[in-house]
Amino acid sequence: MIRKLNKFAMKASAFMVAGALASTVSSEAIAGGTNLASMVGSTGTNVAAFPKLISAACYVGGATFVGTGVMKVKQHVDNPGQTPLREGLVRLGAGGVLVAAPAMTAVMTNTSGVGTGNASFSEFSFTSW
Repeated sequence: MIRKLNKFAMKASAFMVAGALASTVSSEAIAGGTNLASMVGSTGTNVAAFPKLISAACYVGGATFVGTGVMKVKQHVDNPGQTPLREGLVRLGAGGVLVAAPAMTAVMTNTSGVGTGNASFSEFSFTSW
């Protein structure tokens, strides 16, 4: 059962990553810019979606860890001598950390003021070329 769950989680995460990558490709990148300025400009717009990709990977990885953790705890309940409880609890903890990581990152960036004032990031563009 755990092998099927792990196999399904790997396939699901691969499809999520492929979908996220496919959705971040701009029309300039598909058309293949003819000069360096258009290539660098399209790279800047493509990199802007990278935090969303990391968040999706955290959610999928966290859900996978939580699912396998629940299965390990169930195995411990069924046969305590063979499967230690530690394995399930470690996976549940790691899954909880991964699922909470995107939300905690958003809280930290909002609290520290990133995006406003002197700490803001400017858009990366080469319009002067």
